[in-house]
Amino acid sequence: MKIARINDGPRIRVALVVDDRVLVPDDAVLDAAALDTSVLATDPRALQVLEAAANGPRPGVTELALDSVELLEPVGRPGKIVAIGLNYRDHATEMDRTAPDEPLVFAKFTSSICGPGAVIRWDPELTQSVDFEAELAVVIRRMCRQVPPPRVP
Repeated sequence: MKIARINDGPRIRVALVVDDRVLVPDDAVLDAAALDTSVLATDPRALQVLEAAANGPRPGVTELALDSVELLEPVGRPGKIVAIGLNYRDHATEMDRTAPDEPLVFAKFTSSICGPGAVIRWDPELTQSVDFEAELAVVIRRMCRQVPPPRVP
């Protein structure tokens, strides 16, 4: 299961991707004005409805084929994007650099986010060499501070 945002004609909707299916809650199930992935942090019922629909048809949830929808970036308006550079030895070697002892932390602009399969555009007058990378994002549902690492028995 993956939480997603889809282009549903004139609107952007939150949905759940399960295998080759996309589960979209109807307006009667969720407030249409709040259909962004942030609703899952503020309305636990939203995620419960979608998870229940993953196990079979459910009133208030429309099922679509994955190849029939346009997937958008998972989080539409993130507050912050914090990235870690040269975070694995092979990448540092590829860049002809030494892996840092401490994490190399930098910020990314929210305009750098795009959806799966989206066209990546750049100005060829600025660069002729564009590097691609896969990114892993972690969305923290609740505000937290100084969270200790899990204790391993």
